[in-house]
Amino acid sequence: MTIALDAVSLEIAWKRLISITDQMAATLKRTSFSPLVREGNDFSCLLLGADASSAVQSSISGPSFLGTLPYTVQQMLQEIPVETLAPGDVLITNHPWIGTGHLLDVSVVTPVFDGPRLIAFLANAAHMADIGGVGFSSTAADVYEEGLLIPVSYFYRAGVCNRDLVNVIRNNVRVPDMVLGDLEAQAAANHASAQALADFLAESTLDLGDIIRALQNRSEAALRTAISRIPDGTYASEIVSDGYDADIRLCCQISVRGDQIDVDYAGSSRQSVRGINSVFNYTQSYTIYGLKCVLDPDTPNNAGCARPIRITAPEGSILNPRWPAPTLARHMVGNLLPSLVFAALAPVCSERIQADSGSAPIWPVRFDGTDDGRPFTVTVQYSGGQGARASRDGMSAVSFPANASNTPVEVLESIAPLAILEKRLIPESGGAGVFRGGMGQRIVVKSLASGPLRVSILAQRLRHPAGGLLGGLPGRPGQVRVDGQRYDSQLIATVPPGGVVDLELPGGGGWGPPDRARS
Repeated sequence: MTIALDAVSLEIAWKRLISITDQMAATLKRTSFSPLVREGNDFSCLLLGADASSAVQSSISGPSFLGTLPYTVQQMLQEIPVETLAPGDVLITNHPWIGTGHLLDVSVVTPVFDGPRLIAFLANAAHMADIGGVGFSSTAADVYEEGLLIPVSYFYRAGVCNRDLVNVIRNNVRVPDMVLGDLEAQAAANHASAQALADFLAESTLDLGDIIRALQNRSEAALRTAISRIPDGTYASEIVSDGYDADIRLCCQISVRGDQIDVDYAGSSRQSVRGINSVFNYTQSYTIYGLKCVLDPDTPNNAGCARPIRITAPEGSILNPRWPAPTLARHMVGNLLPSLVFAALAPVCSERIQADSGSAPIWPVRFDGTDDGRPFTVTVQYSGGQGARASRDGMSAVSFPANASNTPVEVLESIAPLAILEKRLIPESGGAGVFRGGMGQRIVVKSLASGPLRVSILAQRLRHPAGGLLGGLPGRPGQVRVDGQRYDSQLIATVPPGGVVDLELPGGGGWGPPDRARS
């Protein structure tokens, strides 16, 4: 039976549940092995209801995983029916069409029981240091080349580790201790929060299902109210992006009817032969995130926010590719979707929208090599400048929309034979406007390895900079040089001992005409 909750009780319960998911995130960060999780925050933690609908997220979670995790859990339950689950079970997968859209992210899900009754799921997704295959690259021809695919499986069953699965993973990744350490950290994070959730429910007279339904219903009502303030109509935008070898086009049409929104990506480029394709669940996630930023950024984000939104993308397009399309660098396209949504709604929501960001997409850079006979693999992520807003300049060298942190110099130099020769903001790299776009950054890395260094750079905005908004000028495009040679696309290069990688990340777009800029 559903009980009507007063606002005070609901607020207290919601804050307590946030603290539980924040504990999950803190446990994952403290116990993880890789700098991507520990320093880069490339993970998300989520509490879901017994029906696998999104309920409460941790405060530092990345938006893409938050949107994909409910879909992941729902698909898992089609493979492993809910009635077969038991306390101590932990499920796992990295299937791109079920999980986050590429093999490098592993989703770990724990069912939570109150006695014999399943009452919730705790789930997290985290980026692995390695998953075999071609490494973090867009060069593969299909998903089979991209690495190890973990089907929906038991990681733990009734508290007992699936050693066969662990052995498969250990023998298919380059840094098995780091990867398996992160997977155990994910399971431990869920376990710690399950204990905290049990403590909360033991103290409370409220039913968890009632709390979740009340939160979802209020979020839905708030978003519908926000949508209804936008004039009915159809709003469109498009972005031309670097793509891989050839440019790609992303087209967006947003239709507003009362308190509902339809988003259609018809007209976007067909799926690529390289790994920049965004699977549909990833496309949905970043679309909803972009709409939420504009329409109602403050109301709790959960399944209720998705109810008034319908999203379509042509099957076989770069935003809804067919299996087994390569997807390892899907963020190169998916990260652009919030800016595409912003540009479409700019005519009716200009005061709430930022210009295109040079930080979208984030630039992952992976270094592989050997030093004194010992192999090493490390991935770092760098950001350009955010787009300007109606009230302020864009932030410089800050991730958007991926919500990932720049890896500190000291961390990178302590875990790999690399030296950072230069790391600074690039003056005047943000687009001019009433408010300027955020500045990009320059990072110069020297190899100290005793042998050749293999570097994979997933760069974007090298040919097409981040655009300005409402008369603002575009930001400066990015540049990549490896040992003095300039590249204009994503690449894998071999750097000799003492060689140098020089990255200049793009600036964000300006907001409003520069001739009206404030002095």
